Amino acid sequence: NVPDLLRALEGVEPRMAPLMAEQLSAFLRQTAACPSQERSPVWQTAESSRQGAADMVAAEYHRAFDFRANTLEMEQIRDHYGITNDLSSPEAQAAMAGRALVEGLSRCVSIRLAGSLDTHYETWATTQGPDQERGFNAVARLVEDLGAREYKGSGTSWLDHTTILGFSEFSRGSMLNTQGGRDHNITNACFLIGGGVRGGVIGRSGDVGLTPQPVDLATGTPDPGGEVPMPEQVWQALLEEVGLTSA
Repeated sequence: NVPDLLRALEGVEPRMAPLMAEQLSAFLRQTAACPSQERSPVWQTAESSRQGAADMVAAEYHRAFDFRANTLEMEQIRDHYGITNDLSSPEAQAAMAGRALVEGLSRCVSIRLAGSLDTHYETWATTQGPDQERGFNAVARLVEDLGAREYKGSGTSWLDHTTILGFSEFSRGSMLNTQGGRDHNITNACFLIGGGVRGGVIGRSGDVGLTPQPVDLATGTPDPGGEVPMPEQVWQALLEEVGLTSA
């Protein structure tokens, strides 16, 4: 979440005196260069990570995510996403994803915009809908933000060059259980928005128990001789869209 990211990018307090910090860094670099340590993958990975972390702190990347800052840019971001003092909120999470992309800090961002959806009891009727609605609204603000920003002087938007994939790790059954809630179900769905997405619905659920039905993967229409779409096929399509192939 945003508070954790800020803590990582700002560095810790209290900070060492500059001379002491440089002496410690020089000692660690010298130690990592010893013949025995050069043969240690663990040591070399640790030293590379240490230097990378120091570079990120020195570059002040935290400024891209300081949504409480008293600047015009951050005021506009707060207004657009609806960010309050809670920087762990879905609104702040969505803003974090947008900033990481447009600032060139990451090409792939994972965030969680809705939680507490494991509703096995009657409270599902009052909690499931509002929690999901808030998450979807945060996605909508992210889509609007990326769609309004020009992509590197190309005349296209950041949304044209970004694919947003939304999903849950499991779905809910269509029938109420004995507690008045809804249990897990194998039928699930996901949505994709942005670059490379043609739009439309692929697949369907059955009329009895909302069970997954086979479809023609080329057209997305129901086909008894087809396949039930699986997450692996979604990932494969995304990899192929960006010019990658999976083993």
